[in-house]
Parts: sequence; structure tokens; C-alpha cells
Amino acid sequence: MCSVFDISWFFYGIEKFQITVFRNLVVKLLNLILIFLFVKSRNDLNIYTLIMACGTLLNGLLLFPFLKKEITFVKPRWNSAKEHIKPIVILFFPVIAISIYKIMDKVMIGTLSTTIQTGYYEYAEKIIGLPGTVITAVGAVMLPRLAALIGQNDDRKAKYLIQVTMEIMMCLTCAMACGIFGIANDFASIFFGKEFAASGLIMMGLAPAVLFQGWANVIRTQYLIPAEKDAIYVQSAWLGAIVNLIINALLIPHFKALGAAIGTVCAECAVASYQTYRIRRELPILNYLKQCIYYVVPSIFMIIAIKMISNCLKVNSVILLIAEIVIGGIIYVAVAAPFVLRRYRTLKGEKI
Repeated sequence: MCSVFDISWFFYGIEKFQITVFRNLVVKLLNLILIFLFVKSRNDLNIYTLIMACGTLLNGLLLFPFLKKEITFVKPRWNSAKEHIKPIVILFFPVIAISIYKIMDKVMIGTLSTTIQTGYYEYAEKIIGLPGTVITAVGAVMLPRLAALIGQNDDRKAKYLIQVTMEIMMCLTCAMACGIFGIANDFASIFFGKEFAASGLIMMGLAPAVLFQGWANVIRTQYLIPAEKDAIYVQSAWLGAIVNLIINALLIPHFKALGAAIGTVCAECAVASYQTYRIRRELPILNYLKQCIYYVVPSIFMIIAIKMISNCLKVNSVILLIAEIVIGGIIYVAVAAPFVLRRYRTLKGEKI
């Protein structure tokens, strides 16, 4: 209910991100301090809930003082408002489709397998969801700028920014997906406890979905929505839901939660593939793929390094996990750096 007062979308639209970033940082820090001060045991669940709810409310209310400088109040007229209803409804359908296959994963695991397997999947999905915040943030930042450029028919600059964003996204998602894949087993045992160690295998199964989500997010938020190609977005989302439900029904009875993970990856792949196929003649897709492949090599080196550390280093499990994250990250940066620098100079020279 408190989210009703969140008007950060307005400031995203007018490209004033500094206001929302500062507000979010302040509220998150305040939440953290209050949790440490007042939440002492599992009996303080109500206090924790109240702190989080008030934080969400405060997050929205803090933006209202800035809003009055940006808008003027007018009496709404139906003739002016009705033209926006159809686009809003169209964009609402993908939300339903995505919700179906996000929620149905756990429902189907519980129905076709066991509640224990649902727990394994729930924990694994929470970790896989963390890169999603980065992916969503990049899309939210770039969407208003691309919408403005496409609205001005500045296709050349728009395609340049899509190219830059795609490379940044693939650099980040390759690192995050392969990093999660590499540390999954050790992370699950430490973070969730030995009884949920099986979540590590589910995390490994879900990790490739991060790559497809990153790719599809760029295509969707940088091109399809700004170019008003909403139908492709809607169709891809429903395709993903159908693929997910079919594969879940086939695999969950045999592979349990891992079958649902495979279904999710296939669904994300179907979404990304369909969107890419439909706009293949409008954007240089082959060029995107060619440049993005270079980020796969450092990712492979990172996974190899993490596995070698896991097998050879006999230390405390927490220290081992820290070593895997730090050294794996260093390996990825070291191997990717020459290519990234070369691409930076190339793209800088092409800057419009």
C-alpha cells in the first residue's frame, strides 16, 4: 500500500536521477540503523515489518517536495486522457505473463514435487534475483534518454547508445552469472545453512537466466518500448510464460526444483530470442553478439579460478568464500580489461 506514494517514476522520466538516488540512500541507511537498534530476536518480527513499511512510505513522501517545482495542476479531460489508456493496458499484459511464470514455478514445484524442494528453489531464486536489480536499474536510467532520441528521430545516436548499453550489460551479467555459478555450492552452505546446501545446485541451474534477462532488458527498454513496439514485448512475455509452464510440467516430476530452474532459463531464452528475432533487421544484432562473446572468455577463466580455489584451498569456509569472490573478480577484471579498454577507445571515437 505504501508503494502507492512512490513517484520515483516521474523523476526517472525527466532524467533527474540524483534526487531519487540520494533519497533512496538516506532511507536505506535509516532502515538499517533502526533494524540494528530495535530488532533483537525473532520475536521482533512486527517491529521489523513496521520499519520496512515506514521506510517504503517515507521513500515516496520525500519526493513530493521536489515534485511541486516540476508540475502544474490542471483539470484532467477525458479526451486527453483516453489516448493513454490503450498503451498502459498493453504494457500491463506482460506484467501478468511474467508474474505467472515467476509464481507458477513455486506452485508447480509444490504440486509436482515437495515443499522442501520449493524451499530450495525459493532461496536460490532470491540470490539470482540480486543481479536483476542491476539490470532493472540500467534499463530505468537509459529508457528516458532512448525514448527522447527515438522521438526526435535521431536513430544514429539511439543505436550508438544501445550498443554501449548492451556491452555494459553483457560485461556485468557475464561476471554476475558466472560468478554465482562458480561460488553457488559454497555460498549456499554458508549463507543458507547445511540443510539448504541443495540450493547451490539450483543457483547454478538458474545462473544462465541472468544473461538472457540482461540481453532482453536492453532490447525491451532501449528499443521496443521507446519505439512503441509494445506488441513484440507482449508476445515475448506470453511466449516465455507458455514455455516455462510446459517445461516445468515435463521436468519437475523428474528433476524437482532443478527442472523448474531449467524451465526458467528456457523461458528467459525464449523471451530474449523472440525479441531479438523480431528486430533483427532494425538493429545490428550480429555486431552485438560478436562484441559480447569477448566477455565469455574472462568468465570462463573466472569459473576455473574459483573451482581451483575451492578444491585446493583448505581453510575456513567463510574465508574460502571470500577468497573465491575476491580472486574470481580480480581474474575477470584482469582478463577483460584489455578488451574493455580497446572497446572504450573505439566507442569514444565513434561518439556522436
